[in-house]
Amino acid sequence: MLMAGCAAETKLRPVPEAGVLQGGKSSAIKEQEGVRLTADGSAWKGSPSDLERRVTPVYVRLENRGQRPLRLQYKDFALIGQESRFRYSALPPLSLRQATSSNDSEAPARISPVMYPGGRAWAGGGYGYGPWRGGWG
Repeated sequence: MLMAGCAAETKLRPVPEAGVLQGGKSSAIKEQEGVRLTADGSAWKGSPSDLERRVTPVYVRLENRGQRPLRLQYKDFALIGQESRFRYSALPPLSLRQATSSNDSEAPARISPVMYPGGRAWAGGGYGYGPWRGGWG
């Protein structure tokens, strides 16, 4: 998933209660009741290379290891600033395409959350720039 913010300078930092990924100042992991969320604000390494000038890219991976299925909708998914309480909403694919394709020859791929058998869900990298395409680090 991709998160967007409109600020002069965005500094993503995990909240104190979130676990920090090894070597990451802007990455965090949190698990509760079998649901693990990993977010990394410095993982983007794809095209366009200046994506962070237009939106705030955040690689998000959501794993459901619990017994109940999850349902994810854009309107329910956001990052919230710890101090400002500003809500950084997830962008749907068409909004993302418009935000990044004004002068770019390469438009981003679709965002596609995937449901697996047994209620397991995974979101992230579905932006189309996973390790196989070189976008996310």
